[in-house]
Amino acid sequence: MRAPIAIAPGIIVALSLFTFSSPALAQKYTLTPSLSVSETYDDNIYLDPQDEQSDYITAISPGISLNMESPRSELLLTYVPSFVFYGKNSEENTTRHLGSVTYRQDIEQHLKFEFTDTYVRSEEPLETTEGIETVRRTRNPYQRNTGEARMSYLFGPEDSFTAGYSNDLLINEDPSLEDGTIHEPFADFIKWFDKRHGMGLSYRYSVGDFDREDGGPTSDYTGHDPAVRYLHRVDPQLSGYLSYAYTTRDFDNTIFREDYDVHTAMVGVEKLFSAQTSLTAAVGYFIQEPERSDNESGPAYNVFLRQAYQRGRFLVGVAGGWDEQYLEAENRGFVEYRSYEASGEYQFLEKLSGYAGALYREDMYRQVDIDTESWRANAGLRWAFHRYVSLMFDYTYSTRDSDDPDDEYDNNRFMVVLTGSKPYVWQ
Repeated sequence: MRAPIAIAPGIIVALSLFTFSSPALAQKYTLTPSLSVSETYDDNIYLDPQDEQSDYITAISPGISLNMESPRSELLLTYVPSFVFYGKNSEENTTRHLGSVTYRQDIEQHLKFEFTDTYVRSEEPLETTEGIETVRRTRNPYQRNTGEARMSYLFGPEDSFTAGYSNDLLINEDPSLEDGTIHEPFADFIKWFDKRHGMGLSYRYSVGDFDREDGGPTSDYTGHDPAVRYLHRVDPQLSGYLSYAYTTRDFDNTIFREDYDVHTAMVGVEKLFSAQTSLTAAVGYFIQEPERSDNESGPAYNVFLRQAYQRGRFLVGVAGGWDEQYLEAENRGFVEYRSYEASGEYQFLEKLSGYAGALYREDMYRQVDIDTESWRANAGLRWAFHRYVSLMFDYTYSTRDSDDPDDEYDNNRFMVVLTGSKPYVWQ
């Protein structure tokens, strides 16, 4: 196990001690213990297209959440371990962990510090990060930690400067998979010249550091991501922008990975029809310039409609363009993609609600000449039959078609979760 993963709990403890010893002590505390028991039927626990194995998986998850608030600061700590038991494959029994911290401190009237960190340890082979669905063919555990610290200064009604640092870590216990850390210091600047015209500047410096226990090639790189944006406001409900972003990736191992630059130009609008309805849309074009291969190019776009009702809400959207998959189990690098999604929630009765969603994504990996199509759909019911106790039923279907037959799978999961929690508040 690599030592850097221990940084996250250390930061959480140090931050907690800092908050408790601060002169501005919290004025309100909310402590919420919880306990969940879930039973899952999974018909393909290894996502194997040739040998599908099913199992019943029981998870017992005690949890604790602490929220401390004062007029100028807030700290939220959450930790939920899960003790997991397999009915047929007891050798896969494990302990999952989920922890998070969110901290905000108003240093002075216009200066604010924020910190967020999330830690996950799981053996689930299907992992979704920012819309990317990545697959592991074993139940070997992995750890992922994502943290960000930022300082924001407001020097006008809508003018701000933000500087910060983000860090993503991935540790796989499967020796055939690449471990990795991505460091990204960044800065963002927004300035409005008047009520209608403004500009935005941003810059990220990326360092990817990877390692493999089996001695295979790694994807170490450095990169720069500057961007400029012109902002235009037509009225309080309608605004738009023009943007240009430039991305570079320089790899240490140029035989395994190919250096490239990416140019992306976009034009976008944001429309607020009402307090319940909003639309964001952008369209543009990208050009990837690899060092040795032919250029790749294509449209870049995203359109999302959000609608809220008294008893429900829904979202529909489409997106496409380019992405990067380096800190993923499959680690295929630069990818061109397009996706379609829809999701919604509805409150049928005071104590009964339901939800459903679907996502389709096509990924085109030019460097390895593989295209994949992934579908995921889920639906469920939540029944809060007691003030402190609820019951949830969930069904999820996932499938993938690929040019690589070993990369395909079908998966059905049925889950029942019983959860009890009770908040305790004092000042």
